[in-house]
Amino acid sequence: MTALVAPLTPPATNPTHNTPQTVPVETEWLTSNEAARYLKVRPRTLLQWARERKVPAHRLSGIQRCVWRFLRQELDAMLGSSSADSAEGRQY
Repeated sequence: MTALVAPLTPPATNPTHNTPQTVPVETEWLTSNEAARYLKVRPRTLLQWARERKVPAHRLSGIQRCVWRFLRQELDAMLGSSSADSAEGRQY
């Protein structure tokens, strides 16, 4: 699922029509199944991690159940952080 978001900087104006132009910035939202496949884990595991706030996730409340969405950039950032950093503070 891909959404287009307008940039935070002021838009440029089109000289011929004097109307603002926005340059689309692509943000890739993933469903739980897509994110699980991307992380190579089972969807149930990913949803449990989302509930426990172990992975960056965005909860969309529905009428009958919760729906989770994940930003690929946030998942990449999470994967890019060193696992040695989190192990330093661990007590055995």
